Amino acid sequence: MDKGSNMPTGLGTWADWVSGIGSWLAVVVALGSYWWTERQRRIEQFERKIASANQVGVKLHDLLGRSQTIYNHLFAPYSGPKLHNPMGEESIWGQTRALVGLSEQITPDLTPEEHKLLIEIEETDFMTRFSLAWQRHQSIVLSMKEFYIKRDAVYALMPAPTKIEGYVGQHEMTREEIMRFMPYSVALELMIRTTRDMANENYTDLQALAKRFHPTMKKHFPDRKFLMIAEPIGPQESAS
Repeated sequence: MDKGSNMPTGLGTWADWVSGIGSWLAVVVALGSYWWTERQRRIEQFERKIASANQVGVKLHDLLGRSQTIYNHLFAPYSGPKLHNPMGEESIWGQTRALVGLSEQITPDLTPEEHKLLIEIEETDFMTRFSLAWQRHQSIVLSMKEFYIKRDAVYALMPAPTKIEGYVGQHEMTREEIMRFMPYSVALELMIRTTRDMANENYTDLQALAKRFHPTMKKHFPDRKFLMIAEPIGPQESAS
């Protein structure tokens, strides 16, 4: 072997060794950088999934609360004075009072990212039932608003009261007036009963989803914490 540092040897020159080591280190650094970047990407992706899962819980909790408020109002026992109604004692439209402060704000539907999460963890039934409950809730709110508008319009058709006690007016209606009033009364009765049926179905479905949410998410992400949705008081009266 020659004493000159650049003289060829059987194993190559020192320059070859230095160049080779430098190239090897560059590969190691590149692989390490890729591994670190990929690890960070997977962590961020996982955290986004957890955030999406928790957001589903928050939306479900909010929608359940709104549904419960409507249900309790529609099925609350009537405690006011007895109202004469051409439809008879079974009629409920005249005993349904306006829900003061019915919110115009709606619970947001699931985002595409939240849909993607539920599909990835194979919880499409949960996703579908949530979306159906969300759509049904919007229909219920619109139906209630329409009912109050039409009910007030029907009241305006009634003759002037012959007697007033407190805030209740007594109307003496002739048979002709009753027959003219009856089609509007039937339409209102059908509308409020349909709305009550939808509210009862929606409230029941959302209770079932709320009960499923925490164990479902813990099954897929056992090391993470998720919202515990308190189960509200169940329906005390079924829709008639």
